[in-house]
Amino acid sequence: MKKRYKVWILYSSKKGGHRYPSLALYNTLKQEYNNIFDPTVINLLDISRLASFVDSMGRLGDLKLKNIWKKGYGRLNESDPKMLNLYKIGARIIFGRKPIKDTLTRIGDTPDIILSIQPEINVLADLLNYWFACPVHTAVIGYAIDSLWVHPTISQYYIPHPEIERDIEKYGIDKSKIITSGIPIRPSFMSVTKMSQRKMRRKLNVNEELPTLLITGGLLGTMVDYASVLKSFMNMDVPHQLLVVFGKNEIGKKNLDYIRLKSKFPYYFFGVAENMAELMWAADIIIGKPGSVTMAESLALGKPMIVITPEAGSAQELRYARFLEKNGAGVWVQSPQKSGITAEKILKDYRTFNQMKKNANALGKYNRSANKTILDNIKKILTD
Repeated sequence: MKKRYKVWILYSSKKGGHRYPSLALYNTLKQEYNNIFDPTVINLLDISRLASFVDSMGRLGDLKLKNIWKKGYGRLNESDPKMLNLYKIGARIIFGRKPIKDTLTRIGDTPDIILSIQPEINVLADLLNYWFACPVHTAVIGYAIDSLWVHPTISQYYIPHPEIERDIEKYGIDKSKIITSGIPIRPSFMSVTKMSQRKMRRKLNVNEELPTLLITGGLLGTMVDYASVLKSFMNMDVPHQLLVVFGKNEIGKKNLDYIRLKSKFPYYFFGVAENMAELMWAADIIIGKPGSVTMAESLALGKPMIVITPEAGSAQELRYARFLEKNGAGVWVQSPQKSGITAEKILKDYRTFNQMKKNANALGKYNRSANKTILDNIKKILTD
């Protein structure tokens, strides 16, 4: 029987930003490469209570101690040696123990290759390579890079866009280790394009004609001030409809239902949306925080964005917002109260709106083939 190569896809997060690309690659492996690869997705937070606790404290600090968190990220981005060493020591204390290795082996046997989807995994690249004697690759999930992504043990970097190549080379990474692949997106984001936008709206039971805006605040639904965003649309004269995804924020969804009932235009509220690809395809503009995966999925579908400075979140998301705006595929607003008037200006200016759509589509071309680019390269490395 022909050998099937074991591929581990590792991440360490409770949010969607690294989980969804991991699942995108896993599902593509199962559907299109099943005769070659035996994939396993592992969230390190699921195998370490200490790591899960530290992550929860980190998210709390992100929300409550924003300035401190941003300063910390800034020091990492500047490759501050003390900050880097402190982070690496912490990662080793949490993950660099034999029980972690044994648990990984029990879950996924012994890998032929490890693909990291998160910089917090990358700082452990030498340990993973030592434990399992296999190459470690990484897919950079984001439109900016910091020093945590970079490790001398990593043999291949899959980056989202050619502009990121200049950034990563500053850390001394040889060009031969860099492949512009795009950010992995779930296959559903390509399959929805087989249906026209009008038919998709009909399927979702929303108005087929009205300009449609999708508002999202991440899987947890805590990174956008929904109340301010929704209120900013209340005085909008241009006819429109809103699709509002609250994620796991059921309290916010319930508390703001009065705005939906009060609006003169149709507003539709959703919780965790398993059909996010359909909602995005039905929309004309996506509004939300500048999260890497939301941006990748929006751009893959050619959808312009209005990105709002998040309530919290890693400071690199501000760099993603600059990338989007600089390339003409969206508008970055500092305040959620400006969301409505910004959307109105875009919808009234057909020429600008049309150009933004073209720019978004051009930026998203790598994401549309990211899964194949990454997995074809892994296949070549393992089978040659």
